[in-house]
Amino acid sequence: MTPEFLDRSVVPEHSYAVTHYKARHFFDKWHYHKQYEIVAILQSTGTRFVGDSIERFTPGQLVILCGDLPHMWKNDKEYFEEGSSLMAEAISIHLGTNLTDSETFKLPEFAAVKKLLRKSSRGILINDQQHIVDKMKELPKLSGFGQFIGVLEILNMFGNEKSFQLLASEGYLMNTDNTSMRMQKVHQYIMNHFREKIQLKEAAELVHMNPSAFSRFFSNLHQKSFTGYVNEIRIGFARKLLIEGQMSITEICYECGFRNASNFNRQFRKLNGMAPTEYRSNYGL
Repeated sequence: MTPEFLDRSVVPEHSYAVTHYKARHFFDKWHYHKQYEIVAILQSTGTRFVGDSIERFTPGQLVILCGDLPHMWKNDKEYFEEGSSLMAEAISIHLGTNLTDSETFKLPEFAAVKKLLRKSSRGILINDQQHIVDKMKELPKLSGFGQFIGVLEILNMFGNEKSFQLLASEGYLMNTDNTSMRMQKVHQYIMNHFREKIQLKEAAELVHMNPSAFSRFFSNLHQKSFTGYVNEIRIGFARKLLIEGQMSITEICYECGFRNASNFNRQFRKLNGMAPTEYRSNYGL
């Protein structure tokens, strides 16, 4: 299913928006928007979809999302049952472009925040930081400049956070900054051609190395072989297509660059612990 665009634009007289959401269940539509989003889950459980990342969510989790990254929080089925007293609750912050593109954000004091936001192109999960959750819970009680300072303090807390998990895979075709400058050409080559037959020799030529030296260099940098890395990109893209549900599994196999279904199934099961058919059955939208 194609993600739905939602307009989360911040009103012109503000540089951010704070929302206190409390209802029987969260908005369960696969969607995206242009703004950075920060979410603190206060109540409820279910399944979190961010790109091709599909995981359980629980109270106390913090998630940071870049604009254009599809996502959804789908509560457990008990939250949809008639007569249920269960509630879903969260605090969210949407950052306006008049803030993130401003001269203020270019100040050196925002360097750590900007670095973290760049990583949010894949979605960021932070656990066990109750002091940040508590700070976000205070925001709806504030207004004006006091609330703005509170948002800046929360951004600073995130910028100083060292323990976090990236959610969507590189194969979901989001930009990342975790490759060295020397490997950017190789990374771009892979992203542009993973649907085709990719040769290690051609990738090595991009950085003027012989294939053997390049293979060692790549493995040391990524802690995996070149072939393994390419397969992860392909499988990440396959998960995206399986979630969206618009192509058959055979079509997805070839669309992702695999030449036969048996290898596709083998690599998919290796990385996901299940076959593509089971993955679609469990997570397809």
